[in-house]
Amino acid sequence: MTIALRRCGLTASSSTYTQNSYKYLDVTSAMLMGESSNWYFRRKKGTITTVASDQDYDLASDFETPILAKNYTDNNKVNFRPLEWLEESDPDYSETGTVTDLIIGGINTSTSTIQVLAYPIPDSVQSIQYWYNQAFPEMGTSLDSTDLHKYCPRWFQNCLLFSLSAMFYSEKGDMQGAGTEFELMQKNLRIGFSVQSQINGDTTPRLGRKGYVNQSAVDQFTFDVREGSLS
Repeated sequence: MTIALRRCGLTASSSTYTQNSYKYLDVTSAMLMGESSNWYFRRKKGTITTVASDQDYDLASDFETPILAKNYTDNNKVNFRPLEWLEESDPDYSETGTVTDLIIGGINTSTSTIQVLAYPIPDSVQSIQYWYNQAFPEMGTSLDSTDLHKYCPRWFQNCLLFSLSAMFYSEKGDMQGAGTEFELMQKNLRIGFSVQSQINGDTTPRLGRKGYVNQSAVDQFTFDVREGSLS
């Protein structure tokens, strides 16, 4: 913040500028996070330990979007499913057994965390580990002494710096200065995309696997028996 303000000829000693900086950082971090659906540095892992007959569970406090999950107790993949899928598969919510699916049900108003419904309703203690994209923290004075490396790499911090100064330049009406800072932000963003491609490695296009976040493209090729048995 201090460097970004100095680049615009402003000073961090002004409480007005620093308070605006916090808000602008929230705006620009949300924008930059949206540049990729799965930035490598956002990936984290959490654990759900089920209780028999309990369907509702809280996810990590910094959970934003799901990646994948696995039931380590029964060694099976766990799918993130839409709520509509649950209504179609088990309208009376009566199925019990080994958890194979998690349905995001919204925000727990008591804890302010994202809540999921486990399906089928667990009939025992099961350990489910899930990978997710963490939310970028909301900026404020409480984070002034926090090392941003725990949230993002150096190139992303550079993006925040230049996008912040671009915001202040545009606020002052200096669109040329804002454009210069925006170009520097874009240059660092390109570095990030290069790093991302190296970390993800070579990929081969293929038909999506059953259970991925977007179900519509693959469910037509799958069939599950949810109740009863085949004979």
